[in-house]
Amino acid sequence: MATEGHKRGRKMHGLRNFTHLTQEQLSNFTQLAQIEISDSGLKYIHEQAFGANRKLNEIILQRNPLQCNCSVAFLRQGADGLSSMLPWLAVTDGTVGDDELRCRKDGPSLQTGDEHTRLSDLDYDGENTCEAPNITYVSPAQTAEQENDTLHFECSAVGIPTPDLKWQWTDGFARPDYVLSASNECSNETNSSSEKVQCSRLTLRANVRMNQPLLCIAENVVYGSSKPVNVTVYAPPSVTIFRFDNRRPLTFHVLGYAWPPPYFVNFTVNGVPPNIPGRFLLRTSNDTGAMWKGNLTGTSE
Repeated sequence: MATEGHKRGRKMHGLRNFTHLTQEQLSNFTQLAQIEISDSGLKYIHEQAFGANRKLNEIILQRNPLQCNCSVAFLRQGADGLSSMLPWLAVTDGTVGDDELRCRKDGPSLQTGDEHTRLSDLDYDGENTCEAPNITYVSPAQTAEQENDTLHFECSAVGIPTPDLKWQWTDGFARPDYVLSASNECSNETNSSSEKVQCSRLTLRANVRMNQPLLCIAENVVYGSSKPVNVTVYAPPSVTIFRFDNRRPLTFHVLGYAWPPPYFVNFTVNGVPPNIPGRFLLRTSNDTGAMWKGNLTGTSE
């Protein structure tokens, strides 16, 4: 798996998770003359993917699972070997002889032979049109009264090509350990459209770190849309770390969580506040900053 490049050339090889080439990804490479994408997961190419690359004269696409739809029809070549919509750009599969690009109509496997269709044979007809994903249903807000309760989520979407659905927390963490089940089955609520519907059902074990929106994301070649589900998980205060810092006198490290957040933290010795003259500092922090709280004992502030 590698990405190599300089100002005028770029090679992308073995990027299996690379499925979409969007109009933003190459917009900064205005001096690019050649790009090669091989053995990747590339299925969809946005019509404006090369709009900023006016000096690009060749793109080589080898062994990528391109799907036959509007996302590749615009790359089809004429008799001169150039794209009909991008006349300055030669598009090949990098082989000798008949190197015209081909796409596959069905199936994710890297098959060869008759299952591939020449891009020049594609037209902008009903089969090769695209529509942006539209999320037709998403679950209402979910609440768990305590951790380890079960939370259920559903989402459905339509689009051409049929969109892929995925779930993502707004902080970017996947949290796979809390997934109890996942399927593409449609319930009566999600399957209310007469169009071909893509569905996703997700069951999670509640955790206090889930107090944030969970996004249902629908993506196809026209790219994507998303809708949030607000999630609330109640939990009493719990201290996960409480240790003495041997490098600093009378310094303790405390880490805990709760929802709603605790109003204050008390330190006690045998049930009573410590009666040690001096200044005690409590520090709390998150990704946006930190705060120190000071207190003097044995004297007044």
